[in-house]
Amino acid sequence: MEIGERIKQLRIELGLSQDELAKLVGYKSRSSINKIEIGERDITQSTIVAFAKALHTTPSKLMGWEYAEAPKPESKLSKEHQNLLDLYDQLHDDDKIRIVTKMETIIEDYPENKEGVS
Repeated sequence: MEIGERIKQLRIELGLSQDELAKLVGYKSRSSINKIEIGERDITQSTIVAFAKALHTTPSKLMGWEYAEAPKPESKLSKEHQNLLDLYDQLHDDDKIRIVTKMETIIEDYPENKEGVS
């Protein structure tokens, strides 16, 4: 999605007309807004800031930078560990707490964790 499309989407979500948005960012007519929304007109950095303010967002979101997914780092976990994490991630929060508590109880019961046992 291009910046003009994001501007249009946010404008519509806020219930603003092109005329209203034009006035908020300092344009004289809606035709300038229309040209920006359809990609016929580029906008300057300072204008991006004005649009962001008028549309109650950030310049980064308008530019689409906050929507880009960062590449995932290569995992150094074994397949078994990754599988455990994947299963854990599928649990609801309450179940995650129960599982961790149960694991801690099991580990505490290991003989090497008891005093006087070696």
